[in-house]
Amino acid sequence: MKKTVLLAFVLLFLSLASLQDLQIAHASPYINIDVGTAYTMITNGSFPHLVVLDVRRQDEYDSGHIYGAVWIPHTELEERVGELAGHEDHETIVYCLSGGRSVTASEILDSYNFTKVYNMLGGFQAWQSAGYPIWIATVHNVNTTLNYDTIQAAIDAPETSDEHTIRVDGGTYREHVTIKKSIYLIGEDKRITVIDGNGTGSVIDITSHHVYVTGFTLRNGTHGFFIETSSYNIISGNIVMSNQHGIDLFSTCPCAPALRNTIRNNFITNNTIGIHLEISADNAIFHNNFINNTQQVYIQTSGYSNVWDDDYPSGGNHWSEYSDLDLYSDPYQNETGNDGIGDTPYDIDVNNHDNYPLMGMFSVFNAASEHYVQAICNSTISDFQFTGTAINFNVSGENGTTGFCRICIPTALMNDNYRVFVNGTEVPHTRVWATGAHSYLYFIFNHSLARAQEVEIIPEFPTFTLMLLVLIMITVVIAMRGRLKQFTSFEITL
Repeated sequence: MKKTVLLAFVLLFLSLASLQDLQIAHASPYINIDVGTAYTMITNGSFPHLVVLDVRRQDEYDSGHIYGAVWIPHTELEERVGELAGHEDHETIVYCLSGGRSVTASEILDSYNFTKVYNMLGGFQAWQSAGYPIWIATVHNVNTTLNYDTIQAAIDAPETSDEHTIRVDGGTYREHVTIKKSIYLIGEDKRITVIDGNGTGSVIDITSHHVYVTGFTLRNGTHGFFIETSSYNIISGNIVMSNQHGIDLFSTCPCAPALRNTIRNNFITNNTIGIHLEISADNAIFHNNFINNTQQVYIQTSGYSNVWDDDYPSGGNHWSEYSDLDLYSDPYQNETGNDGIGDTPYDIDVNNHDNYPLMGMFSVFNAASEHYVQAICNSTISDFQFTGTAINFNVSGENGTTGFCRICIPTALMNDNYRVFVNGTEVPHTRVWATGAHSYLYFIFNHSLARAQEVEIIPEFPTFTLMLLVLIMITVVIAMRGRLKQFTSFEITL
């Protein structure tokens, strides 16, 4: 009898132990926590794989949320639970507005064997009442209208597809961005939209084709841009500064000349190496400003050639150490006169030459929809605007020095002869070049310490146009007088 009782006790003990093991191995019921506990879990760094899940509506999430929160509304959680794959055994904090929907979401996660689910009591309202920080999403997928806290999260989101546009609000983003999709990545303004690499790694790493990046400052990385075995990419309108390698092109299709990357209109400054090329050919690199890099260009593997200018009169790049003269206005005809382009090439190596180096910094200004004005200037341009009839901007530089500007104007914007005024006084200018689509004007001015120089460019009607307008006005006046006489005669007859 005693042996039977003992055996039954042992079996009961083993059953309880097995049940305990089973509960540990499978999903445990979710745990309720207050906002103070949630805040500590999020901020103390003890949970490196912590997931914060916002299960409210999109408009609620967009109006403010906990930083880094993954957004999946509770009504879509079951069908989208795969987006949380790999986190089944990681801590997951779930919250809604006041605590109701998060209970439902926690139960769903529990049913899918998520083992460490924490329901935040009181929800986002309690978080706000406690005075904890609230985040407004600053990265936006234009195509899906979804919003994200980091650039990488927006790119990696399953909803983000090739040819989508990601827009990034101004601010400093301390992350390393990897682009494996063919997307448009557009910063609000290159002066205020900063991606900081914190001294390590590539700030932006591109391994996909057909990527377009514009509007950013990339700084403090091993590489600003690292473009690897990919083509048809456009890097335009960025500031790349204070990196070991500003832009690094590695193995970019050297055997396929049609597969060309384009690096244009970037300000590449104060990097150890401005642009580094290894086993890379047939990239188009022009209209960039290379300023005070320890080494402007380093080509690691010889024998590969790239394009460093956009022919004449468009020109190549501005190199801060280039010191040759600008005496000829047309390299083909050898005509005398300045045109803002150096008279001799900037030689990089035996296979790489900028044939038309720029004598001043290159800038692009959006004058009107789809119409851009380009400038080459040895002075600082500010306050650019197109009034609808004239182009206005200020130029500033060292007192007592002579400044110059070469302005490229789309003929669709202002298609006529031009007059140039500096501080209200008309100055002579040279028509450097005229094509069907653009006109190039060159003029000089003197810098004064008292103020910036105010430049205005207006169209001038040609003589035959003025005569035509006069004839039209005379015809209109005669016609109106004739009608007036008829009207008066009619009145008298009555």
